[in-house]
Amino acid sequence: MKKNRPYRVATGGEDYLVNFYEGTPFKFKKSNKNHTNFVTGVKYSPDNNHFVSVGFDKRVILYDGKSGDVVEQLADDQTSNNHTSAIITVNWVDNNTLVTGSLDKLVKVWKIKEKEIITLLTSATPNRVEDIIAAVSNNDKYVICLTLDGRLHLWEISSLTDKKLPDKVIDGHQNYVSSVVYNSKLATTFSADTNGKIRIIINLNINYIVSWDANKVNKLVEPGKLKKVVNLVLTRDEDYLISLTSDPLVTVYDLKKENQQVFSVKLEGDAKCVRAIYKDNIYVLFKRAIHVISEGKLAREVSLNYDATAFEVGNRGLFVGDLVTFSF
Repeated sequence: MKKNRPYRVATGGEDYLVNFYEGTPFKFKKSNKNHTNFVTGVKYSPDNNHFVSVGFDKRVILYDGKSGDVVEQLADDQTSNNHTSAIITVNWVDNNTLVTGSLDKLVKVWKIKEKEIITLLTSATPNRVEDIIAAVSNNDKYVICLTLDGRLHLWEISSLTDKKLPDKVIDGHQNYVSSVVYNSKLATTFSADTNGKIRIIINLNINYIVSWDANKVNKLVEPGKLKKVVNLVLTRDEDYLISLTSDPLVTVYDLKKENQQVFSVKLEGDAKCVRAIYKDNIYVLFKRAIHVISEGKLAREVSLNYDATAFEVGNRGLFVGDLVTFSF
């Protein structure tokens, strides 16, 4: 849509048409049928002098922003270095530069006057379904794309080169967040979700995020099965992060060694939560029991004569309670 008067709107659809309207009130002016398949994106340039359309036919078509007439077809399925599959999203970086995303899992940057096409890669081998480009955008500094796995990939506009990998990748949770802990020593927040992903935000800087998959790190988890992270806990010295997944599996990560896995202990039953003093003093609460883990193995099971719903480790010992009862 043109953002100033006189207002103009261009639309595209599954009828292969690009329609042009003027308003307000908006009135139909013309249709262009230069696409041979679904039109998936229409976008006005920042200066409103042009708009562009893209579609399943791999065509990129430039129009006059005032009349709606076709100015130039920038690409079709015969164009060298074009996308090899349907183009599903488009955006303007500036009045001379377009960015597109496709089912071929690639991002293309189009320099209109220079007739140049630059290919950007989200990964060295983008061959997963999750690598399909869902949307493209930009700000003053970055070209940005969103892939189906929920990741944002960012390339610096000032240094775009062919087959360049992202300068940054922001990876967020794609399911319910089940636990969050803060490490004051590292000024770092750890969060976990019901897909088994553990995410790190360093110095509370949302632009610097690292994550790993608890399902892949833990070798005892069967391949292909996602396990919910029930909760996370830090040891008292904040040097170790401990996760409890729904298997249940307790895993210890060494934060001094780039989150390296120290050990995992597989338990049986419906674990509710985990608490720890040190990495060799870990306690896991079950409905009517507490399992004690020491030196990387199950060391002891303590039976309870009631259904426990919460517990905590204190300086004086272990506090366990149901809704009305606490014991020491």
